[in-house]
Amino acid sequence: MSFACTFLVTSMGMSTLGASATLALWSGTSAVSAVLSRRLAARLTGTAQLAIGLAVTGAGLLLLTGLETGSTIGRLVPGRLVAGVATGVLNAGLGRQATATVPPDRAAAGVGLNNTTRYVGASIGVTVVGVLASAPGDDIAAQLSGWNHVAVLTGILSLAGAVAAPALSRCAPGRSRG
Repeated sequence: MSFACTFLVTSMGMSTLGASATLALWSGTSAVSAVLSRRLAARLTGTAQLAIGLAVTGAGLLLLTGLETGSTIGRLVPGRLVAGVATGVLNAGLGRQATATVPPDRAAAGVGLNNTTRYVGASIGVTVVGVLASAPGDDIAAQLSGWNHVAVLTGILSLAGAVAAPALSRCAPGRSRG
């Protein structure tokens, strides 16, 4: 999502303000769903919340594929909204698991590790996405193709994470299954 504004401006000809507004579709729904997802704690384990958040995020990212010359921003709206809701659920679940999987006296360390991991992952992710999606400035078809490839890759990685979360939770000795 961090790369999306650059892509929208350079490849789809949007203004910076317009590209920012589309980012708000994702970030706004993410913030609202993160707040609302605290109600999930009574119904789902933390691992289930992570798996669901990753799976639906993957689906939202896959909805961002299929761009071609002539595509409009409307083509990205469903994926942005689905991914936004799902990342809110996912982010709330990450915070929950960061404290549930460490001894109570180490909760701050769990939160710190979670935040550090997210920032490092985001930095690496933006770099990899930027490299994989880049194309010469005048080759719009190649830029759109790069976007489509990256959306598929990140969608598949999110879906793989959804499968891995429960498997890893079962393998963690002495950890809370929260």
